[in-house]
Amino acid sequence: RAAELATKTGAESFVHVSAINADPESPSVYGSTKGDGERLVRAAFPQATIVRPSLVFGLEDQLTNRFAGMARLPVLPVLAPRTRFQPVYVRDLGLAIARAALDPDRHGGQTYEIGGPDVMTMRQLNATIAQAAGQSPEILELPD
Repeated sequence: RAAELATKTGAESFVHVSAINADPESPSVYGSTKGDGERLVRAAFPQATIVRPSLVFGLEDQLTNRFAGMARLPVLPVLAPRTRFQPVYVRDLGLAIARAALDPDRHGGQTYEIGGPDVMTMRQLNATIAQAAGQSPEILELPD
């Protein structure tokens, strides 16, 4: 609906924030609905820029803070410990979105998958968050 309204009002640019690996054919409901959303945005605003961020972190995000809270436990259970992520800092993502919106000639019609500079496993992510929170729990890897 937002893309339709942007077209109707004559907006010069539109940036849609989706998710990494969005695909209408994805076997996951999350991935397929994100892919469907992208398709609908492109239909309504063909020159939209689509941004697909990886896991986003920042001072007030719920995921990082939840993991930090769990790190207070003596044993920290970690599901899918070998799953890999490329977390992106929320300010870096915001800057990318702003640049795309302000330069539609360069970014219009493009799709960008955005991640941070470091690739880490779920285990490494939890260990890094625990350390930043001043905690050192024993990490218990649980099966996928």
